[in-house]
Amino acid sequence: MGKLSVIDFFCGAGGFSEGFRQEGFEIKMGIDSWQPAIETFNHNFGLNCSAKNILDFENSIKEIESLPDTDVIIGSPPCVSFSHSNISGKADKESGILLTRIFLRIVAVKKFKKNSSLKAWFMENVSNSKNYLSDYY
Repeated sequence: MGKLSVIDFFCGAGGFSEGFRQEGFEIKMGIDSWQPAIETFNHNFGLNCSAKNILDFENSIKEIESLPDTDVIIGSPPCVSFSHSNISGKADKESGILLTRIFLRIVAVKKFKKNSSLKAWFMENVSNSKNYLSDYY
């Protein structure tokens, strides 16, 4: 069996991906909207990804389906709006909820497509984020 493949959302420079790479996974792609992060990610993993906003996937299943199929999806949606340190935990949560919802939608579309290769997904965030997501997530 070959290496399991990974796509990383909100990848930044690739810290989450690096842990998977160290465990023998093949990093296929990183998605982040910040160009300097993507340039660093590409350098770190020998890839040629382009900056892309995850909001582009909000209303387009076709856009999600155009992503490479991988064995694992990982993501670290921004946690600033959920953190207790942000305005004592009273910051606007809408942006964080939207980005997390889109990430979970991508996971669902990839998981339930015919002949899906997705075996697992992992999301890293602050524990407080679960208090703001609908139960069905």
